[in-house]
Amino acid sequence: MTSVLDDARSTSDLESESTINEPIPFEKVVESLNQGAKDAIAEKDYLSYSTLLDIQLHDPSRYTNDEREQLMSCLLEILQSDDHLVYEIGWDIPSIIIPYIESDFSFNSGIRDAPCVYKILKIFEILANKGNPKELFLKSCELLSSLTISEDANIEFTHRENFFEIKMYNVNELMATCLRKIATLYPSRLLAMSVGSYVNLMYNLHQIPIAHTTYQFVLKRAYSFARNYDGAPKPEKSDYSQAELTKIENDENYLIRKLLTGFITNMVYMGTMSYISYFAMRHFYRLERDAGKILEDQTPADTAILDRFYELSYSFDLYLRKIFDKFVQDSKKVVYGINNTGGDDGLADILFEKCVVDFQTNLLTHIVDSDAQSINDSTLGEIILFTQSKVSKHTFDTPLIKLSDAISIALRLLIPQMVQKTFVHRSLQDLALFWIWYALKQNELKIDPNYDAKIDLISISQEYLPIFFQCLIFVFHSIEAPRFRYMMLTLLTKLLIVTPESVGYDLIKDTIENCPFEVIRPALIGIYKHLLLNSKTDVNDVEQELSKVSLKEEKGGEETGETGETGANGKNGGSKAPKLPPRRVTTTTYYALTDEKFSDILEWILLAQSNTFVENEDGIKIDPSKLSTLASILNLIVALKKKDAVVTGRDKLERVLKSVERNVDVVNKNSSNQLEKNAAGMLRLTIERIRE
Repeated sequence: MTSVLDDARSTSDLESESTINEPIPFEKVVESLNQGAKDAIAEKDYLSYSTLLDIQLHDPSRYTNDEREQLMSCLLEILQSDDHLVYEIGWDIPSIIIPYIESDFSFNSGIRDAPCVYKILKIFEILANKGNPKELFLKSCELLSSLTISEDANIEFTHRENFFEIKMYNVNELMATCLRKIATLYPSRLLAMSVGSYVNLMYNLHQIPIAHTTYQFVLKRAYSFARNYDGAPKPEKSDYSQAELTKIENDENYLIRKLLTGFITNMVYMGTMSYISYFAMRHFYRLERDAGKILEDQTPADTAILDRFYELSYSFDLYLRKIFDKFVQDSKKVVYGINNTGGDDGLADILFEKCVVDFQTNLLTHIVDSDAQSINDSTLGEIILFTQSKVSKHTFDTPLIKLSDAISIALRLLIPQMVQKTFVHRSLQDLALFWIWYALKQNELKIDPNYDAKIDLISISQEYLPIFFQCLIFVFHSIEAPRFRYMMLTLLTKLLIVTPESVGYDLIKDTIENCPFEVIRPALIGIYKHLLLNSKTDVNDVEQELSKVSLKEEKGGEETGETGETGANGKNGGSKAPKLPPRRVTTTTYYALTDEKFSDILEWILLAQSNTFVENEDGIKIDPSKLSTLASILNLIVALKKKDAVVTGRDKLERVLKSVERNVDVVNKNSSNQLEKNAAGMLRLTIERIRE
């Protein structure tokens, strides 16, 4: 064995000087592996053979795909030939062969066709069945903790994700199999190592942008691990008394349950951080379908893994409804329990600080405290699972959630994300939006007949509402998916309808004038247009008049219809039907256009003009990123031009339009950019429509 190892080392030294020496022939590498195995078995020098494997196999790039396949076949045959060899050297093999999973395979056929993959699957199977379970368990925990997506730029990123999944599958199955084989009185210690490995794995994945499906793959493996965990076999002999053994077992059962509940809730929290869970979108799609609308790309989201975690949580006695109810009550205390005497800015400062501290202290928990004194469930993971159950059931009877409750949830979850980038969690953003939709739906259905969302919003301090809307604008800017933004604009419209007009208008005005997110301006102008043009009906007047209608005859006392005929005998006794009350239905738009607000709109045009037409050394250019805002405001004027405020302010409007027109003329005259000329032509056409 020593001679083979020496040859291998000398070969490695020679290869490091490849500029003057030819690489070792591949046949000699295979021969050294086979002969080394025979020597190791004969001499029981297993450590030397592990060293030989490391020397010959540590760098897959030395070999072609065909050679790698032959090497894995050779190793598989060697391990199949001697169980004791597997037991002695198996601990070192996973880290050596894992890199061989990657190749230039394009995944256009089954993974059995991928170089080395099938052979490696078989090797891991042999290790799990014949290897030393303690050593392999420790090695698999170490590997799982360090797994991440390869950085090999020569491999397409989606393929790197596929290779990662193959690696994780092998390591995870090895870890789970070995865990079931280790006899111990303290299985919680081993379980804690497995759980810690999963947490580290998730942390690694958060460092790079990966596909949603990769997170789902990890969650599925975590779910299977938790569901299938059934403890560990007990040692055949023990020095403890029966009473001591019973106490140890009870303590272990408690720790195992805490570890598993902490594991599944933290996995859900970490595994849903980078992508939405389609809570709000699934609700919105149902509303659209109920209204007879069909949206493109309404492919149902794959959230089945969250349903499985939800069911698993109940098998572990996690009462998610109670946890959610407490979360809502705590949110109201955190948000509305501020004693503010410093004005609006003072409340905002206090609220932001309080929400960030609360998030760090009470919500952003780790499965094990830094002092290792307690095992923690993730409250955020738990409310994600409860929300998943409500979205899946699509029922609105319980729990009762007021709009003010939903606002407190949103502020508590979203403010920390606005302050600190590392707190950003897409599914929590999604969750906050869903509970706003949920509260609005309960208000619409009158689940609580005594509740009115408008009155509810008036009952809370109006200082909270601008901050709440800022949080929603932050989410709108954060998530760029067009369908998601469309859903959010619909939600914002519904919220502005039930919000006091003074607060809603101030939000619109401040956003258009000061918001750093350009994308929200045209969208908010469109919402404002809807609020200015669409009518609302005061149904109270109608109900009041209908309540005065009598369906009794003045003399006979028998009920009559509109024709005056009685339902009983066909006679009307000479009486006449009562007159219908006059139709006095009051209609107004959601928001009113006053002279002052029209002046604001003119200021918006001037502001948008200065942002859109940029003067530089080459003259005046159009900034395409700012064009939509100016076009949206001008189109708003087109829709409002017959309103009284616009008619009376015609002279001021004309001065503003001429200012825009001058810039349009300069671009048309001097620009050589056809896109700029097209944009200028569009603006001129809109101005002409205003003047019609």
